[in-house]
Amino acid sequence: MQIDFHHCATYVIARFSGFAHADSSTIAHAAQYVDDSTTSGFIRFANGMRYQRWATAHPMSDPDNLDNDENTTSWLPFHFLPGDDAVGANPVLGSDYVRKLVCRPDSEIAKRMMAGAQAARDCPHGLHRLGIAAHVFIDTFAHQGFAGLHHPINRASELRDGAGQTIDALPVPPIGHGQVGTCPDQPYLVWSYTDWQGRRIERDNPADFLRASQRLCEEFQRYRQVPVTGMTAAQTALIEHAIGTIRDPDGARRHAQWLALLAADRFALGAQQLDYEGGARGSWKQLALGEAYVQWLDACKRKLAERVSAHGDSYVDRFLAFSGKEVQTLLDKTSAAADALGRDTPIECGSPSAFLDSDYKRFHDAAREQRNLVLGELLPRAGIYAS
Repeated sequence: MQIDFHHCATYVIARFSGFAHADSSTIAHAAQYVDDSTTSGFIRFANGMRYQRWATAHPMSDPDNLDNDENTTSWLPFHFLPGDDAVGANPVLGSDYVRKLVCRPDSEIAKRMMAGAQAARDCPHGLHRLGIAAHVFIDTFAHQGFAGLHHPINRASELRDGAGQTIDALPVPPIGHGQVGTCPDQPYLVWSYTDWQGRRIERDNPADFLRASQRLCEEFQRYRQVPVTGMTAAQTALIEHAIGTIRDPDGARRHAQWLALLAADRFALGAQQLDYEGGARGSWKQLALGEAYVQWLDACKRKLAERVSAHGDSYVDRFLAFSGKEVQTLLDKTSAAADALGRDTPIECGSPSAFLDSDYKRFHDAAREQRNLVLGELLPRAGIYAS
């Protein structure tokens, strides 16, 4: 799913479940930030304190996407939660084991993951943990049938829309749902493809996204420890209408339309001015690290722009085609925009006072717990050892 659902729909569903505006905003922001937190590395403070972050996503241009050792730390626990298709079977090396890694909607592992987030409700980062889990949970509906690694099991071909018209497949390696592009993420789309075994797979995103919304509402109600009734018929109709009428293929433009519906009180929640900044100025990261971070990032971008201007498009093509080590070397030499490329880059900061109580730190505390729960407990319980 993309920002329209991870941010706006998650907010609406949180409100439908009974959360107040402020808590719903935190949950929804954390849910979307899973896609935007692409940088690992230490934050080093002037007093000697350090805090280590781990990325929850890789940018599409990141060569780490080809490295399954790296993929286990981000794609599996945050985007393609394994569904354990062979429940009860003894795992073996080969295709039987890999099938256990394929994402399945509303799997038992997904339900146990949500229970883990619900058990953390009294932690300072409880809402952030719930938002991260919400991202992963509804992605099990969108990403079903694909695994969060580089493997032939993700091969897909002969894409068609609901009218039978051909959709161009992306000429990329079989990583996650890369070969079907954003088809799984577009709420309004009915489509189909041929999978790695030659089977024709029919997908009805509107039905899947509506079911995901209902189930997420139920999980939010469990977190709140109130009767689990799900969305009312009227609430379901409002979500269904948004899914069916917002049909732009671009996720950012769909996000803007959801924001407009919220501002116009189309979800019967009162007129809401919801916003989201995942980048530099005004983001959770900038608020936690201060103005010095924004100045540092602006300087990186200026240096990169100067080099692009000097070398032209060929420089950009060569830059993105480099291996991971070469990209890191180039970044070290140019101080280029490391956040945008997802490289492990330490950040030097002054006082940690604002950081310690920030949403940014709470998000990364929650992300660490999510990763540990999935990779260290839930998957091994299913016979899946990924890290």
